[in-house]
Amino acid sequence: MSVAPSAPVVDCSGLDITETAPFNQPGKVIDLPSCSATSSAGTVTQVSQVPPSGSFFPVGITIVINIFQDSNGLQGSGTFTVTINLGDDVPPTITNCPTSPIVVYIPIGQMQGEATWIEPMATDLSGEVTVYQTHSPGDNFEVGTTAVTYNFYDTFNNMESCEFNVTITTVGIVCPPPVTVSYGDQLSYTMPQCTATHSTLLNTPSLCTPQNGMMAVEDVLGVCTCSIAPHITCTFQVTVTTSVQCPSAMTISPGDMLSYDIPQCMSGQGSSTASCSPSTGSPVTTDTSVTCSCPQDGSVQCSFQIFVGIGTGERGVG
Repeated sequence: MSVAPSAPVVDCSGLDITETAPFNQPGKVIDLPSCSATSSAGTVTQVSQVPPSGSFFPVGITIVINIFQDSNGLQGSGTFTVTINLGDDVPPTITNCPTSPIVVYIPIGQMQGEATWIEPMATDLSGEVTVYQTHSPGDNFEVGTTAVTYNFYDTFNNMESCEFNVTITTVGIVCPPPVTVSYGDQLSYTMPQCTATHSTLLNTPSLCTPQNGMMAVEDVLGVCTCSIAPHITCTFQVTVTTSVQCPSAMTISPGDMLSYDIPQCMSGQGSSTASCSPSTGSPVTTDTSVTCSCPQDGSVQCSFQIFVGIGTGERGVG
């Protein structure tokens, strides 16, 4: 008694597929695997797969039917499923992530500094973004470097991060000692250096007013600021001492009255008229020297020579 041939046995176990379609998309193109099949006839060929590999699968569950045929013309079938979930596998997009590091300069002796920045923002296909952050603008940070992290999550738990460092650096500046200079002379002092820690800018120049080389005309409190941290300053005193400039030597005729421009005493406190002897309008009969002294400081003096005669010329300068 002969046994009737049996249809092919198709095995699609373990081939079920689950994928997520991009947000706002109706489905996704999927490449499908192949089932396996056996037959007592030996040779088995797959004759169809519906829908075929590379098809567009809509959101939801689709049954894929696989049909095999053996050499006797008998067919067998097997199925597996393709499940397309509507979702979002794209993380949020971040803008305005601060450039690292954010450096804050504070005076030496302080232990903390306040750091500010424009906060990063994020958008997502799903429209909703939740942020978890380690710090906020305006927080105080210890001296040194601290990492700041913003983690942005969408409703599908996709995450994107913004990370940057905040570096708190102490800066010191020591101004020159008090400067004393005569009125009209040029200022000259050693420019201080600003010293910073936790930074590659270990020694940076300062900016001072009044500047080196300026003519000294008044008492003033000099101020030096750090070029990398203008809010960090020091001061030094500039004192302008009294100066007086007498006229040049002159020659007068016998019997003439003495006449000259009385010099002005100039200092950082202002000007005053010098007291001279012999005074203008005095009679002079012989060569003499006029001495002028400043009322605010009698030790500041100048003198000039008076020659009496005809044709003697200028013979000296006081």
